[in-house]
Amino acid sequence: MEKIIDAVLGLIEAVAITGAIGFGGAMGLRALHDEVRKETIEALKRPTPSLSHFSKQLTTPSR
Repeated sequence: MEKIIDAVLGLIEAVAITGAIGFGGAMGLRALHDEVRKETIEALKRPTPSLSHFSKQLTTPSR
């Protein structure tokens, strides 16, 4: 009888530990997703230089 109780308690511990690790991983992924989303939105808001303007700067001789 004690072996059965020990086995059940061991299973409960394993499930609890696995759940805690899984929950922590999910929260970490959510935080990473939010950070990447915020950075992407900020990058899209910044103006990007024109390629034609850049190529003109490269081909125009400096004075």
